[in-house]
Amino acid sequence: MPEHHPSPDFSHSATPASHILDMAQSIVDLPPQVEARKQTLVHEVLELCHKNGLSHPKELETSPLASKIPFEDLERLLACVTKLEYIVGHRELPQEREIDTEYTMDLPPRSTITDMIDDHGFPVFVTKGRTISVMHPFGTSTMEDKVKQVELATCQGKIVLVITDNVGFSIQDLQGNNVGALTEVYEDVSVKKHKIACVTPFHKAHANFPVDPDGQIIGRPEGYHSASDFPVIRIRETSYFLAFETSHSKSFHVYDDHGKQIDLGGYCANLLLEREGELILRAKKGGKEFLIYPDGSLLEEEPPEGFKEIWRQIVAEDSIYFIEKSTGDYSSPDEWALKDQKGHCLARGKQPDMLHNFLAMQKVGSEFFLHTADSMYRVTKEGETELLEDVNIFPVLVGHTLILARSINDEVSVSKKGGKSFCTFDQIFALEPIDDHRFYVIAKEGDQIQKRVFNITDIA
Repeated sequence: MPEHHPSPDFSHSATPASHILDMAQSIVDLPPQVEARKQTLVHEVLELCHKNGLSHPKELETSPLASKIPFEDLERLLACVTKLEYIVGHRELPQEREIDTEYTMDLPPRSTITDMIDDHGFPVFVTKGRTISVMHPFGTSTMEDKVKQVELATCQGKIVLVITDNVGFSIQDLQGNNVGALTEVYEDVSVKKHKIACVTPFHKAHANFPVDPDGQIIGRPEGYHSASDFPVIRIRETSYFLAFETSHSKSFHVYDDHGKQIDLGGYCANLLLEREGELILRAKKGGKEFLIYPDGSLLEEEPPEGFKEIWRQIVAEDSIYFIEKSTGDYSSPDEWALKDQKGHCLARGKQPDMLHNFLAMQKVGSEFFLHTADSMYRVTKEGETELLEDVNIFPVLVGHTLILARSINDEVSVSKKGGKSFCTFDQIFALEPIDDHRFYVIAKEGDQIQKRVFNITDIA
């Protein structure tokens, strides 16, 4: 049973959240850096409200939807309002864990980095040398010798550790505290895309138990024969997951957090997606693939004949983009097409590695970047496909400026699109915008991890 979370507690504040937002929006003549951060926080507060069915923070005090906001959204909302309150009262940036704070961390001697999460500019690393260590800007923790592996994940809106030792798997936060209901030592813990997908207790070794974003075990009490490798998706107050119910099941079924199976009207789902606060399913029927709502209806303007195969899909803005494989006949099996959910073809090609080694896709502004194991392709808004000379490229849009980090001669160079390199690193882990003018880089240089902040007006 999912844990019920009350409305966010703003009792520490002298002013209700809605008034803090109004005050922040009306305050003028702030220093440019403070104004930019204020605008980002105001935008995030409104986005979090819209995501959960509210139009303004004032509805936190009156709407019944406020009591159903997911725990991680409550924490983010409270953090944003607290920072806005500080900005209103002090006309300066809060000092703790700000997204534009620069860090330098020394790596342990002769160690390698095995895992990393960037939590809005707060990087956490796992390193392995003589011992396993967990590093972040506020300190380093060294694991006991019995620890064999540490994986990073996010749960309850914070970074947690999945620790493997001689006994089994355990889960704790960075301070060593338990996380939600995940208090046991488990036979197995499945972490996918830095989220805890499911756990397997020792006393029920043949069953998987899905885990929601709040760290609660959900679904039926006896678990499932095989829970999906994909993390649980939370849509407002309800969580959804894929699982094989028994060893005799031939396809995944979709369940909610109470274990109720969702009737998809004859479709077989194989992936869950979230788009603008809605649950979308990638599903098969009659040898074709479709994007459907949980009631089995197609998305708006989706072609009723479906698609041959939906692959490496992403959600960007309010659209879903994907690669459709084998769009031609069997005489050209390596043909692919980049499409949206309405069936619009944005680009097509016949590069063999796109189908055999394709890893991921990004949408940056009006362009797409297609990552394969051996190559990188850029798709322009005109539908032209360009083979880039570098395999490892980080593209990010800062305002209207495209920033690229690319590997050249065993180092990573950062530049504006078409501009000269303005800094280099040994390895880059994160490249993210802060606002319309600034971005940060988290990178390795020598024996250090560095987080550096740049302003696009200061670079050529």
